[in-house]
Amino acid sequence: KDGIPLEMAMTRLNAFGQEFHFVHVAGDYIPRKISDEHTFYESTFLELLQGFHRPGGVIIDGGANIGNHTVYFAKVVGAEVIAFEPEPHNASCLAINIALNGISDRVQLHKHGLGQTSGVVTLQMNVPSNFGSFTTRLNSDSSSDQMADTMQVNVPVSSLDAVFGAKSTKTISILKLDV
Repeated sequence: KDGIPLEMAMTRLNAFGQEFHFVHVAGDYIPRKISDEHTFYESTFLELLQGFHRPGGVIIDGGANIGNHTVYFAKVVGAEVIAFEPEPHNASCLAINIALNGISDRVQLHKHGLGQTSGVVTLQMNVPSNFGSFTTRLNSDSSSDQMADTMQVNVPVSSLDAVFGAKSTKTISILKLDV
């Protein structure tokens, strides 16, 4: 918002006998939790979800952020993942993290949001310096100025049906939405 470039950082994680890498905005909440706790963010939740995955099924990660869940599902579980992240900084980090963790062959990245219909929404940072706290409001709602001082960005949105398609032969085994 103020034109100052964001400082980037990398967090490394050793878990499940492997090394994982996460590029992120310096000081961001999720990578700080990964670093502090020496495990994946929401690891208990991820292990619970893992029990629902069926081989051959695809995992949808809506609101993928920098890729904590995407990397876990693709590299630890070995699943095919379709990840959606509309916030441009997070989406760029996610793309880098997919490549850094060697899972490009298992992850399909979409740099847009999910909604009932196609269009554009405005994302606004809800918690300062937390790139996982963006929330939406429709562009047509110009009456709300309560968050005028936070970072805002317009992003495209489409429906999951438009991306996944009714003709897909894949079965969704996990639909994780953090949107």
